[in-house]
Order: sequence, then structure tokens, then C-alpha cells
Amino acid sequence: MTLHEEIVAILKEVGHGLMTKEIAEKVNERGNYHKRDGSSVTPFQIHGRTKNYPKLFTREGNYVGLVEWEGKKETFYVEPDSIVGSVEFSLSDAITLVLKDNKDELTTKVIADEINRRYKGEFEGVLPTSAGKIFLEAKNNPKIFEINGDKVGLMEWNDFDASVSDDYRYYTEGLLEKAQQEQSVTEISIKHIGIANFKSYNSIQELKIKPITLLFGPNSSGKSSLIHSLLYLQNAFSSKELDTHYMKISGDSVDLGGFRQLVHKRDFQRSINFYIDIDAEKGNETLRKNFPETNIVSARFEVRQPLEQRKKKKVIRVEDHQIYYDELPTDEFIATGKPKVQKFEILTDGEPLLNIGLTKNLAFRIDYLNLENSLLKRLIEALIISNTTTPEIKQSDWNIIQEAMDSIINELYSNDTLFIPRHLKKVRESFYDASKTVLPISRDSRESDLVSSLKLYLPFALTEIIESVYNELDSQLSNLIYLGPVRSFPARHLAFTNNNDPNWIAGGANAWETLRDFKDIRDKVNNWLSSTAKLNTKYKLEVRKHIDPKSKDFEDQIWAAAQDIDFELSEFKEWSGDSGVFDKVLEKVNQDDAIEGINDLVLVDQNSNTVVTHRDVGFGISQVIPVLVSAYANKGKTILIEQPEIHLHPALQAELGSLIVSSALGENKNTFILENHSETMMLRILKLIRESTLNKDNGLPKLTPDDVALIFVENTKNGTILRNLRIDRMGKILDPIPGGFFEEDFEEMFS
Repeated sequence: MTLHEEIVAILKEVGHGLMTKEIAEKVNERGNYHKRDGSSVTPFQIHGRTKNYPKLFTREGNYVGLVEWEGKKETFYVEPDSIVGSVEFSLSDAITLVLKDNKDELTTKVIADEINRRYKGEFEGVLPTSAGKIFLEAKNNPKIFEINGDKVGLMEWNDFDASVSDDYRYYTEGLLEKAQQEQSVTEISIKHIGIANFKSYNSIQELKIKPITLLFGPNSSGKSSLIHSLLYLQNAFSSKELDTHYMKISGDSVDLGGFRQLVHKRDFQRSINFYIDIDAEKGNETLRKNFPETNIVSARFEVRQPLEQRKKKKVIRVEDHQIYYDELPTDEFIATGKPKVQKFEILTDGEPLLNIGLTKNLAFRIDYLNLENSLLKRLIEALIISNTTTPEIKQSDWNIIQEAMDSIINELYSNDTLFIPRHLKKVRESFYDASKTVLPISRDSRESDLVSSLKLYLPFALTEIIESVYNELDSQLSNLIYLGPVRSFPARHLAFTNNNDPNWIAGGANAWETLRDFKDIRDKVNNWLSSTAKLNTKYKLEVRKHIDPKSKDFEDQIWAAAQDIDFELSEFKEWSGDSGVFDKVLEKVNQDDAIEGINDLVLVDQNSNTVVTHRDVGFGISQVIPVLVSAYANKGKTILIEQPEIHLHPALQAELGSLIVSSALGENKNTFILENHSETMMLRILKLIRESTLNKDNGLPKLTPDDVALIFVENTKNGTILRNLRIDRMGKILDPIPGGFFEEDFEEMFS
């Protein structure tokens, strides 16, 4: 067992992060891993080994955890007096309770001691907790906690009114976090994305999201702009910035130039419009709960630059040597402030549910709530019947409910500074712990009782609806991975690169880091490098170790090697000319796990057994390797790639098509949106559809026309339009390709 495997086993066994000293003690105590010289493992070795495997371990100071734990929470079950029945109660909730009671930040040790005291003897396997667990829990939940050194405090939140009961607040926040965490393993839920007035796109154009979406068409037709619109949306959710030049997801490879460059024809009096359709069944748990019996949840938003009409002065009279002016409006407008979402709508199966608009004081308010929406009617009925004494909603009650809703929505607003609103707050009346209360509905005061119950329950229900849509969109868009059209070369030595640089990621250079850290991915790419049906090169990727000669481990191994050959270290100079001795020393030093060092990825020329750098191989290889790694290494991601086939021979482009199918429909379940110029890749995908229909075994997952969106991007005098071309079960394109885009007859090539 290697040292890093033993560290993983220890962390999984204890179920939480540990300090390097604690890990070293456990490694030595368990005895599963032995240094070749028999000496004990040191905290420094734990530090070095976990640093070498950033894909496995998280490190904060001397605390070490597992990457797979990020975003996860330890949970146990309690029955708060304020909530009927048992609910999931997490370590984050317990930390929050302690901090709220103290009303100030506390050290991680004090928090751990207090939680252990409060819940002593309960929750076996979760408690007792430790300062390290508290630190990692706070770090993994930055939206709830703020870390200052070894102290933890609460972030300022506008989720609900300050008077909401604490137990209810913690309960709902816990559910929200759980829903967000589950997104890491859920399916891609976005079905369609629509854009209008974005760059060359004028009227609304719909992009179908299938496991494989291929965009093709002439140069400058709008293919890249379509991908950039998705990057813009992702950046809007992550940075809240709408006047966008630079985006972290794409680095310097995409410069949008600001809102004026983005809006169609640079007419900033227009608004940029987006809509996103979500498959409710594939959404997170909270979305499914809030949208029962709903197939498609749609979100529409309108981004606009605030404008002020330019005025000019006009002389209206001259009197007593005094000139009097009047300001008259002109046809010109000037920008005032930053672009904002002016309007946000939610629809269910095409039915409007609610509209939210931005007011002059930059708060979001509900403009419209559609009582005719079937989901809203069911929701109101369920809220009243389950929380009051009335057994039914009478037909005559709906007029009362409509009037009450008009009053309620006038008191709801959101002052979120996010891209779109996430929460609602009530202006005059505050929420209180509604879960404790069953409201009476009396015959004599039925009207006022119904209004009171709606005022109590409806605002919270609407907040949950808006919040679940926001979280689903945020989660789905944060799942995007972008690979630009020209992949960058990594540095000659990966160990000394800045892997947090967005250019490093968008340019594909981080693929080489993945190859260094994951042997299974490296083996798959090596197969591409060596296979005669693929790249057919003489190169192989290997991992080599750089050793710091000043490290104590290095000195220890030199000493041990000297002892093995019966020499004292002090006599080194007397036998330093003996090359055989040096071979023995090097053999000792280079043994696996003998010395902590820095792993580096190298390319080996297998003909000459010499090391070459990534920069010494063909340009085509350097361009395709990031694409291969994106397909092999990611799971459940939406991967946007511009020109995946660039600088590849047509035969290899076809093989790339097979790889895309495997990654999309195999166990990785990725979604691909590819800006593509390759007939060969497209033909391979169409051929695989036909082979699946004929039940021909090609070693790949079954592929149907429903798995592929073939979109021709065409620039017309009225703006760019998207033509969705139909495909039949035999892989034949049913619609004509505009303008004879491909030089050869498509059908003839495929026959």
C-alpha cells in the first residue's frame, strides 16, 4: 500500500479531516505502510504527499481532508419542538445554533467542545466532533460561515425576515444545502436555452441541449457567439457581473467587450433576453418538491442597460440681459449605472406563474402572480387545507384569495444583489414559526381567516419556489466546462505551474495535470498515443519525481544507502568516484515512496527511451490531448468545446466522434456542446446511430436520434438563426443543409 492510499483509508475510517501530525501517528500505529528504511512517517511526509495529490486531498494549513467530501455535510436526526416529526439536522446546523446563542464568533475548539457537551451520548459515528471537523465544515459552507483565522462566525444573510424562528430557519437552510449538494450527482436538467439580442442573434433562437449537440455552419455565422452566451450566463450567476469583459471560466481566450458590444447591433436601448427550460424530473430534490406534476420549469430574464434620455438646452427668452433656457429631450440616450436584470419570469409547462420586476430603487418586486396557473392553485389549496381547520376551498373562496394575493405581493420584495432574485422578504408583517400553528377558519369570519392564513404561509411558499429555481440554474450553469479553440502548451515542468489560472484551465493546459495525477486517465490517453488506429505515435506519458536534495528524507536515504554498502557518510569523498556506488545510492533514492518529492509528467520517446517535453511533440497532439482528457476525466458535466477536431487528420476526427459518444452515453454521462467544422466527426456519429438501429455491436453505447442535436447556424440579414436538422433512425439527415455547406454529397459519403 502506498502512503497516499493509506492516508485516504485513514480519513475515510475516521470520517473527517485530521491534522498532519494525527495522520502520521495513525499511519505508524496501523503499520500498513512502511518506509523502506524502517523509520517512522513524519508530519512533513504527510504534508508533502497530500500536496502531491491535489485531486485527492484538501489542505488548509495542517488540516487534511478528502476532495470527495467537499460540499458534503455530516447529518444526524433530531426532533425539534418547533417541527413536527424528525428532520435531518446537520453539523452546520449545530455550529449555527452555537454561534447564534453566543452572538459572536468562536474558535473551532470552543465550538467543538460545546457541540460535544450539548449532544453527549447521541449520534454515534458523528460525534464527538473536533476542531478540525468544525474548520472543514465551515470551509465547505462559505455561504453560511465566515472563517477568521481559527475563529468561525456567521455570514450576513437576507434569506428570511429576522423574526423567523431559529429552529425553522436552520431546518430550511439545512434542506437548501442538502439540495445544492445533491446537484453534484444529478443529471443535466437543462433541456433548452433561448437567446435574443445577443451579438448576432436578433429574434429568440432556441438551442436544444442533448447529450451531444453539434453546431456547424459557415465562419462568422454565430457559432462561437452561441457558446459565449452560455459562458455569459455562467459568469452572471458566479460573479453577478453583467457588463462583462473578462470571464473566469474562459480566461483571456474570450473578451466579450462589455454590454455595449454584446447587445445586438450595439444598440444598448435593446434588452438581451434569455430563457432556460428545465426538466423538473431531473432537477434537485427541492425543485421536484416545489413543482409536482410539472414537466418543464422555465425561467426567463431580460438584461437591460439603465438609460437616461439626453437633453439639450434651448433658449426660450432673453430678458434684461438674462438668457432663459429650457431642457428639451433628444433622441439620444446615455448609460447610467450597470446593466441589470429588469425582469424575471417563471413558467410551468408554458403557463406563466409569476413575474418579478426591478424597481427604481433597485429592489425586485413581484409584478404579477397568476392565480390561473394550475400549480399555484394546487399550492394555495394545499397550504390552506393542511395548515387550517377548513376541509376544503369553496369556489366562492377564490375571489377572496385573489384579492388577498394582490395585497400580499405588494408587500414582498427582494434586495438580492444576485443576477436574479433568490429570496423574498416581507415589508410590513414578519414571518413567525408557522409550523407550530394550525389556524382556525370560522364560519363567521371565514373571509378574514383565509386572508390571514395566506399572508402567513404564501410568502414562504413563494420564496421556496423562487429559491429552488435559482439554485437549480446556478448548479447547472456552474457545471459548465469550457475548452477554447486553441489549446495552450503547458510549462515544461508542470510541478511549478499556477493551476488556478483561468487561462490554464480554458486553454486546456490543466489536462496535463490531470494526466499526472490519475493513472487510469493516463492509460487511456496513452492508448490513443500508441494505437495504430488512432494517433500511432512513439510517445508514452509517464510520471517522474523531482527530489529536493535539501530535504531531510533525501539525507536519510543517502545515509541508509551508505550504510547498506558498509560506508560511513563521512567517508563519502573517498568512494565518490565509484560509479557502482552511485548506482546503488540512486537505486535506493528512487524507490517508490522512499522520499517525498514533486511528481511531474513527462513524455517518453519509446524508441530511444529519452524524455521529451510536451512542447517537443506535434502541434496536433498538443491540441487533442485536452479534448481526450475532458472526455475521459469528467463526469456529469456540460462540456463546451470550440473546434475539438482542430489540426487532426480526418480519420482521427472520426475516432474523436466515437469517444464523444462513449463519454456522453457511457458511465461518464457528460453533455457535449461542440462548435464543429468536421464532416468526418459528424458522419461517424450518424453512422453510430445507424449501427445502433441495426443492433450492430461496435463496443459503444447505443445511440439514437434523440441523443443528438444537429444545429446549422446561419447568419441572415435579420440576424443569426438556428436550424435544428432532423435525423432518422438510420442516421440520415432529413432536412436540407442550407447553401450546400458541405462540398460532397452527404448521403453519398454515408452510404
